[in-house]
This record gives sequence, C-alpha cells and structure tokens, in this order.
Amino acid sequence: MLDKYANDVKWRDMTTCLFFDGEGTMHHKSRAIIETLSYLRAPWSLLYYPLKYLIPQSLSDKVYLWVGRNRYAWFGKREDCCKFE
Repeated sequence: MLDKYANDVKWRDMTTCLFFDGEGTMHHKSRAIIETLSYLRAPWSLLYYPLKYLIPQSLSDKVYLWVGRNRYAWFGKREDCCKFE
C-alpha cells in the first residue's frame, strides 16, 4: 500500500495528519480527521457525514491548520505523554 503513495508529496509532509482507510486510500489534513470519525463510536461517528459532505474541504483544512497553530496556546505543551488509568 505504501508503494502506491511513495511519490506523493503529502506523504513527505510530516507536519500534518495522514490516515489510510480500509480501502487503502490516503487522506490528509482535515480529511484524515473526518475519515477517522467514521471508525469511532457515537457520538463522534455522528459528525462524519455532516463534516464530510456539508463543509467544503478548503474550509475544513483552514480550520484544521488554525487549530494546529493554536493548540499549544489553548491546551499547553507537555514533555511527557498523558497516562490514562
């Protein structure tokens, strides 16, 4: 599967999220997050169809980049991972 995308420039961009769905299609940026929702349980999976089909990808990518730029200001930055028990 990875050979299929070996020359794809999105694959080399380590500043974004990539998601490979069950059919082997690569999604990046906001589409990676939206496609992930279809694999989750409700209530998250309920967001999949509205976000995928009602919001233009150009807009959702702008929101994705805006959240990415501001996430540390909003949530802080930790040196270690959160441990859930």
